[in-house]
Amino acid sequence: LATNIERYARDMDGDLGRACERLRDKMVEYAKENAIWTDHPGEHEDARKNIQGVVVKEPDGTWSIYLGHGKNVYYGIWLEVRHGGKYAIILPTIYRFAPQLGDEVKTQT
Repeated sequence: LATNIERYARDMDGDLGRACERLRDKMVEYAKENAIWTDHPGEHEDARKNIQGVVVKEPDGTWSIYLGHGKNVYYGIWLEVRHGGKYAIILPTIYRFAPQLGDEVKTQT
């Protein structure tokens, strides 16, 4: 019984990690497609192009999805917070997709 429980826990953990990766990919795609700022050559096009997501298994065993502007997009924070968040895409994307994680896990198992 203990062996089966351990195997089940490992399988579920792997399923959750894969579900997070699928959801991350959907979030990145959505953010890139739905950012409302106007791309300008050499400026905001880099912001859109460099939106990225990372899935991390935290030290406590939980999974996290991080979404943000790439490290070379120093002005990404201003797209998110300036003008009352009018051009924000990161937090709205997180709010839109967070409830879908349970559905992603269900499709994995």
